[in-house]
Amino acid sequence: MIYGHGRPTQTLMWHRARAGESAHRHRAESTLIELSVDGKTSRTLIREIQRHPLRPDIIHVDFYEIRGGEKITLKVPVRLVGTPDGVRNAAGCSIR
Repeated sequence: MIYGHGRPTQTLMWHRARAGESAHRHRAESTLIELSVDGKTSRTLIREIQRHPLRPDIIHVDFYEIRGGEKITLKVPVRLVGTPDGVRNAAGCSIR
């Protein structure tokens, strides 16, 4: 389903294998996706992904259309990897 900016809510059909492949690579609510709907490209955010409770299947995806220049607020996950330089070279101290 796609909605937003006064456009009528529109139901979409998505190939199941592609949907599963794409949704597993993207995180809901923080991924910008360009959809082509009826020949028109729309920038969207995944608002919600509903999954089957027992299998990894995707049941439903909601897309929210956004426009260029529009201010939006998102929660973006940050994953820290590696050992910080201060821990590696200064035993965790900021003063040498």
